[in-house]
Amino acid sequence: MRQQAKNCVGMLYHEDAWTKDYAVFVAEEESRILGFAELLTRLYRYFLEYGELYVIEILLGDQWLPIGDVALCPDTVPILIGSEEYRSKGYGKRALTLVVQRARHLGWKKLITCGIYTYNPRSRGLFESVGFKLVDTRLDEEGQLCWFHEMEL
Repeated sequence: MRQQAKNCVGMLYHEDAWTKDYAVFVAEEESRILGFAELLTRLYRYFLEYGELYVIEILLGDQWLPIGDVALCPDTVPILIGSEEYRSKGYGKRALTLVVQRARHLGWKKLITCGIYTYNPRSRGLFESVGFKLVDTRLDEEGQLCWFHEMEL
């Protein structure tokens, strides 16, 4: 994983990025209002202002290929593997494990998720596989049913 600098938001979104898979964001109400690039820019700015943002990369031959991102913030730990071909291969679990280690190193006591949509059981499984515990199931601000997890560090 490669940590992103606070001034890198414009560089993260480009035509060949892992974020090009719009289906990943299709459930986001704001994406329909703001547009995909604007929503992504706002998300990245938030992650960089309130936490740490990392690009998840894999080595293909002699080139590093960005396939996703993960952020470490006090109020959420979002992770995205953008392209279907790289999901369920262990990359997300490895990245999330590293972020948990980073939080411990920083002296954090707890990590929380801001909600995992119930139509995404693969994401729930990822978080639970590294030690997050389900603490609630409820509607989020947009009325979507979500699972909420925490992890004591």
